[in-house]
Amino acid sequence: MDPEKTSNKKVLLVSNATVLGEEVVQHGSNLSKRMDAALEVLHLLQAEDTEKAGQRFRRLITQLALADFVTYTQLVGQGDLGQVAIDYAQERRNLLCVILYPADIEEEAIKVRRRRKFKEVTKLLNCPVVLYTDRAVYL
Repeated sequence: MDPEKTSNKKVLLVSNATVLGEEVVQHGSNLSKRMDAALEVLHLLQAEDTEKAGQRFRRLITQLALADFVTYTQLVGQGDLGQVAIDYAQERRNLLCVILYPADIEEEAIKVRRRRKFKEVTKLLNCPVVLYTDRAVYL
């Protein structure tokens, strides 16, 4: 993949999980590559978790040989993942897709059902939204 070609186009991975595992990062990376885009990770954390999470993430992308392909940003605080994605990326027109990876999938599934969050986020961001889970969840 040519880094200059992908500099404009992005796939955004938004998570509030304390640990971003290899599987979700690899999924985001694979999706980004298929879309000929770079991967941008937005990690919502508590203040006390930021240093360890940053170190862990840097080791992971080095191990996966993704260091030139992935950007990583931490936000401190709590919030609804969909709203964080909207606030962070609403004005950006270079997003091809947003991946939400919640710490608590059951809680997120309830929110999605209650507020039809995917439809709202997709409409506001003008791009597809994917809810990434490590197990089946029926919305």
